[in-house]
Amino acid sequence: MGAQSIRKLELGGRGGTIGGTSWGPLLGVCKYKNAMDIWSRVMGYEKRKPTTEVMARGIRLEPIVAELAEEALGLELYEFRSDGEYSETQRWPQPYPMFSASPDRLAFEPFLGGVERTAAPQERLVKRATMAKDWQLVGPVELKTMSERGKWEGAGPPSYRLQLMSYIWWAHLDALSLNRPPVGCGFLVCLQAKEESLGSIQTVNDARELLRLKAAKLHVHTYDRDPVFVEQVIPLVLEWWDRYVETKTPPPAVGVLNRDGVDTCAQALQAHFGYHEERAIDAGEELVRLAELREEVRTSIKALENDKRRIDNEIRMKLAGAKLAESPRVKISVSQTAGRMRFDAAALKAADPETHEKYMSRGASYEVMRVTLREPKEGAK
Repeated sequence: MGAQSIRKLELGGRGGTIGGTSWGPLLGVCKYKNAMDIWSRVMGYEKRKPTTEVMARGIRLEPIVAELAEEALGLELYEFRSDGEYSETQRWPQPYPMFSASPDRLAFEPFLGGVERTAAPQERLVKRATMAKDWQLVGPVELKTMSERGKWEGAGPPSYRLQLMSYIWWAHLDALSLNRPPVGCGFLVCLQAKEESLGSIQTVNDARELLRLKAAKLHVHTYDRDPVFVEQVIPLVLEWWDRYVETKTPPPAVGVLNRDGVDTCAQALQAHFGYHEERAIDAGEELVRLAELREEVRTSIKALENDKRRIDNEIRMKLAGAKLAESPRVKISVSQTAGRMRFDAAALKAADPETHEKYMSRGASYEVMRVTLREPKEGAK
């Protein structure tokens, strides 16, 4: 069975899949997402995020980075589509239907003549049936853009490398299912520059000029198909799938906020269990233990915050009004920051109550957790 097109995932249970960007969080090497985020997405609890400026920029620059990658690799790059459909996401062949792949491009050997081949489409799309007949696939290509502040870490962040390796194995297994030659490698290509430079790029010539002026850098890496991915990584992820997705059991709780400052673990648990206003349960020993631990942590945080403020004030005393203190071991600076501009809603309400009322809106409901420790009653166990 070859790759299956996913038109619209029916999320929940086996409807959701583990895509390319899921491998890093599941293996704990992604600083922006964790295993609970992936479980939430697979189960259909993840809220759709609006397209951010950075996401829109990446989408806009993808064709330009693809051209740069094609020139650097000396290969022909095409977007991949399933037979008769325009779906970017493909399921893995059996026995891995819970995995999916959506590579940015597929790289093919240049057509050098001598062998009749289906003409390359002008829109740079290649369908799976066409590829299966007479195209020599080299491997998938993952395209990225990154601001100058980002860390490329030599050969690319681990989460990017895992994403690409999953696509390499998908392409390899799919090729074998079509009786085609094996796929042995893939390519990771990233255009990195300052935010304003990336924003100024409108054409591939703009990007070439930035590269010529050394105002941008094109990272190009080739990765061979690694058997460790199938021998060790996939079994770990399959075990996670069986333990948490098949049983619809939330994975271990985490306390990390995402890059937007949102507790996605709390969101997933609230969506999974729902909110039952009239439901009450007995607080067993485990809940008592967690409540006591929570109070200990809360008290420790408050004490540490007080300690930090005290130390800050001791530093101010030592500085005695100086704005900078330096030594070979430390640098301490104090600066005055202008306050942020804010909208004075109270002033508008006083000046124009009707307009104030017209634009008032209620925010989304949110959960409040209160924990109160009680002294055990005499004679109670």
